[in-house]
Amino acid sequence: MPNQIINTFGLLLNIAGVVILFLYVPPQPNLEEGVNLGVEDATIFEDGTSVAQINVNIRKLKKRHEIFSRIALIFIFFGFILQLWATWVI
Repeated sequence: MPNQIINTFGLLLNIAGVVILFLYVPPQPNLEEGVNLGVEDATIFEDGTSVAQINVNIRKLKKRHEIFSRIALIFIFFGFILQLWATWVI
C-alpha cells in the first residue's frame, strides 16, 4: 500500500510539472533573422508607455517564466524519483 501512495504522489508531481511547463515555457534563444529597428528607452508610444517601462515588464515576465519553468522541471524530476523509489525500493 505505501508504494502505491508514493507512486501516486510521483504521478501527481509529474502531471503538475507538465502543466506548469506547458504554461511557462523555458526561455528560448531568439533565432529571428533580419534587421530590428531600435528605439531608445525615453521613447514614448501613443498609449503613454515608454520603452523603459515595456522593458521592465518584459524582464519581469521573463523572470517569472524562468522561475516557473524550473519549478516544473523540479516537479517532474522528483515525481520520477518517487515513482522509481516506489517501484524498486519499497
